[in-house]
Amino acid sequence: MKKIVLFIALALMLSAFCVPAMASDALLFEDKCETELNGVAVMEGSVDGSKFYRCEGADLGYLPYETSSDFIYELDVRFNNEGCGFSFMKTGKWNSCIRVKDGHFALQTGGNNFAKLCVIDLDSWYHFTFLGRTNKDANSVTYGHIILERYENGKRVDKQIFQNVNLRNNAATHYINAFGGCDLDNLKASVPSPTLVELSCDSESIVAGESAQFNVAAFYNELPMHGVNKSDIAFSLYDSTGEYLLEDETITLDENGLLTTNPLTPAQEVTIKVTSKASKLTSEKKLKIVTGDIFTVTGMGVNSQGTVITKLDVKKNFAAYKDTVTFAVAFYNQDGSLKGFEYKAISAKTLGEGDNTVNVNIPVPSGFDVYKDKINVYVVTAFSGISNAAKVKAEELPLFDGAVVIISVKEDCDIAKVKAEDVVYFDIVHPVDGKVQLPAFGKTYVMGSVERLDTLFEIVK
Repeated sequence: MKKIVLFIALALMLSAFCVPAMASDALLFEDKCETELNGVAVMEGSVDGSKFYRCEGADLGYLPYETSSDFIYELDVRFNNEGCGFSFMKTGKWNSCIRVKDGHFALQTGGNNFAKLCVIDLDSWYHFTFLGRTNKDANSVTYGHIILERYENGKRVDKQIFQNVNLRNNAATHYINAFGGCDLDNLKASVPSPTLVELSCDSESIVAGESAQFNVAAFYNELPMHGVNKSDIAFSLYDSTGEYLLEDETITLDENGLLTTNPLTPAQEVTIKVTSKASKLTSEKKLKIVTGDIFTVTGMGVNSQGTVITKLDVKKNFAAYKDTVTFAVAFYNQDGSLKGFEYKAISAKTLGEGDNTVNVNIPVPSGFDVYKDKINVYVVTAFSGISNAAKVKAEELPLFDGAVVIISVKEDCDIAKVKAEDVVYFDIVHPVDGKVQLPAFGKTYVMGSVERLDTLFEIVK
């Protein structure tokens, strides 16, 4: 089965980080920093007029557990002197380490290495927010964003956002280690509820028989969450209106966002929805499933003697198809029996959407008149895979509502490596009341689509 990967992008829709989410974030803990604690001095006169902690070397702000999932830390902070700061911690492991370096708000990335982010005022209180997911051992994607806002007359001003900051050891996060005399107040931690989820794709349609992989990301207001918690996301499949769940056995959508069709999926438009269980946000995308000819043979050329087919004029109708395409040329006697068969397989990547010329060198059977006798050129995706056909008895063949291809080969041929001379019957057949007439010789295969061999049946006695 061919797959078209549909990459999922996100648009930034909310402009202020302080805008409330549509659903409440899950609070993990809250500390007003007014209780006696080892390593701190409880002081008067925070930015909000309450008490605060002056920290010389304190572990505080403990989460209920070591987390490897998305979390938010918020706190009010005043940096009193060079070198003071704090770090997110797992026992023995520092993650993002915030310090004052040369009068700058900076990240200590290790040893004496610092990334200076902005100039800091040692006399001002700031509101600090960290959104991220740490622990490289547990996550394929980790990240951290920082928002820094200065207090002026009790209001937050000069908002600055620093995305994808250094995570240092990038371990799980459990608590904060504060050092060097920094002042902390109003600690708070929570599990963020996304404020935006959205599906987008780089294709408006797929061909029946192909798959589409949907990947989801999320934003917390302005900040990308770089992937989502899969347990928070639910995919669902609706009809073209987006109002009714779709019931179609030929289309499936799994919990990971993989939409799968088969060659008999009817042409239609479907709606894929993704929902964040935490925020109750839903985003949707419509997708067209198209059937019919991927390629159309519009003409051919022969040499002056009429003994060789030299070219095929081919129209490619769907640019998305990139795999093998096989042009099968069948020559028929006047009584309809097969006189000769040849085929040419090429990579569809070499064909552009629209009109193409394919150079071939296909010999015409001896005694065959290309101008008077019957010749048909069929298009199938490939002969490869024919050995994996489902084995059924003739009477067990499914009912068909469209043209199918029937191929019979010599009994002793290697079906996985079919040669032109092995083919003893090849034709397009229009079912009568859903059933097809089968030849009585050779090993016979029924292709459930003119172009796609995915639905393939081997007729057994």
